Amino acid sequence: MKNFIAKQLNSGAVASIWNCDALECYSKWPSPTAIIVDGPYGVGGFPGDPKTVDTLPQWYAAHIAAWSAAAKPNTTLWFWGTELGWATVHPILLVNGWDYQEANVWDKGIGHIAGNINSKTIRKTPVVTEVCVRYTKKVLLPLHDGTAVPIKEWLRAEWKRTGLPLSKTNEACGVKNAATRKYFTADGLWYFPPADAMEKLSLYANQHGIETPNGTINTGLQMSGIFLPCTMQSDLRSATENLCTTIKSLKRLSTILSRLPQTLEMLCGIPLLDWLPWVSAALI
Repeated sequence: MKNFIAKQLNSGAVASIWNCDALECYSKWPSPTAIIVDGPYGVGGFPGDPKTVDTLPQWYAAHIAAWSAAAKPNTTLWFWGTELGWATVHPILLVNGWDYQEANVWDKGIGHIAGNINSKTIRKTPVVTEVCVRYTKKVLLPLHDGTAVPIKEWLRAEWKRTGLPLSKTNEACGVKNAATRKYFTADGLWYFPPADAMEKLSLYANQHGIETPNGTINTGLQMSGIFLPCTMQSDLRSATENLCTTIKSLKRLSTILSRLPQTLEMLCGIPLLDWLPWVSAALI
């Protein structure tokens, strides 16, 4: 029997189902855009599933390390489990560079109770839910001195290196105050500028940034490592189209981006139509 089964989809893409231990396959798979985890819950639900959540961190440790090593800046991870199982594994995900975004509860409804009632379970509140928790990959970018910082801190620091006040970001983007309120704020309301705003910021910085002692313009924003987390949308193709728009904008900026070639390679080399999810759980 082959280790995997491949099928041509109507879109022309190829979907594959691998029948082997996932730990042996991670190195053979392309970098994932989405990782869908539906492994052990710690309830003894199938052969190999621990009967309690106590050993779940050890079980998942090698898998989580592999996901982190292969993930891209826009990789989204969906972790399925019981509320206690997920809470037990959550610290391991954080340590490996995954940022918690949200927890979604699947209510299976009253019909799920009927098949799970016996003399033991009838004495407690029936469990009719599971959780699906979304994480995004934490991305760190290097400052001019090599210090790696989160994108929010990087963007603010790079603009300050131009010698321009933060208020000028609004002028650069052609907005009243959205840039200072959203793209350059230091609080929890921050989010990364869209591609067109990032391009305007980069061009403005190059044109108006102060000159350094060696006569070159201290533009800072010549390195525009755009990161757009992939969020759950009703139509994944819509997310793909948004990402395509971002990548096209990055390509237009290639002539002025003189720093962080590894960032460009990382972002411009994304296989845009590669929506094949990774199934994290090893098949026993």
